Amino acid sequence: MNTAANIEDPSRSSDLAFSSDENRWQTVVDRDPRADGAFFFAVRTTGVFCRPSCASRRENVEFFDDTDAAAAGYRPCKRCQPTSLPRELAIVERVCKVLDADPQQRMTLAQLGEAVHVSPFHLQQLFSRIVGVSPRQYQAAQRAGVPMRSNVAAT
Repeated sequence: MNTAANIEDPSRSSDLAFSSDENRWQTVVDRDPRADGAFFFAVRTTGVFCRPSCASRRENVEFFDDTDAAAAGYRPCKRCQPTSLPRELAIVERVCKVLDADPQQRMTLAQLGEAVHVSPFHLQQLFSRIVGVSPRQYQAAQRAGVPMRSNVAAT
C-alpha cells in the first residue's frame, strides 16, 4: 500500500474547502480572509462582486472562481477592491517602494508610517508578517545589496 498517496496535499485542501456553494457561503458569512483570492461572490441586487472577507451585503449571492464576475456584468466592490491587491499587500508594496527609492537613507518606523499612512506599530507587525523581516532588516539587506524585492512580490 502506498502511504504517500493517502496523504492529502495541503495546497488542495483549501480548494476542496471552497468547492461547494454551502462551504463558500459559510466562508462568506464568517468573513474568512483566508479565502480571499480563492473565490469571489457577487450580489445580484447591487451588481457588485466582492472578496469573501468583505463586509458588504450578504443576500442574493452568486459565486465565481475568479474575477469572471466582471465578465458576467458585475462591477468591483469599492470597499474591498477585489481586482487589486489586498490592502495589506498594497501597504507593504508602498513601504518597499519608499525603502527602495534610497537604500542608503535610514528611515524610522514613524517616517515610514507617515509615508504610507499607518501607525508605526501596525506597520512593524504587518511588514514583519508579510515579508518575514522587519523594515530595518529589509533596509540593511538593501544597503548590503541582498535582493529582497523578489520575496515581497512572491507573497
